[in-house]
Amino acid sequence: MKQVVDHKKSDFGYAVFSERFKQFSQDASYQPIDCRVFRPHTKGVVELLARTVERFRVYNREFSDGVELINLINGFHEELNREVSQTTERIPCEMWAGEEK
Repeated sequence: MKQVVDHKKSDFGYAVFSERFKQFSQDASYQPIDCRVFRPHTKGVVELLARTVERFRVYNREFSDGVELINLINGFHEELNREVSQTTERIPCEMWAGEEK
């Protein structure tokens, strides 16, 4: 994303985050991950995570303690594992069951 990468300091293979974005990520307590240029398969992983986190937004402030949050996450986990994957066209819990054997 051009708003967070300092294009003057970046070269072809490596992105350099802008100082303002680095400070924001430190304040928000997370480590940003850059996607390699012309590598769409790595970008998809990041977008999948962002889409999953976005689905949590509707539950914002609907829990009162950590136990309720954990129960919410466990329920969400079960829901995600029962959805058909666009990539494999299979349900993840079925794929995991096949690997356990």
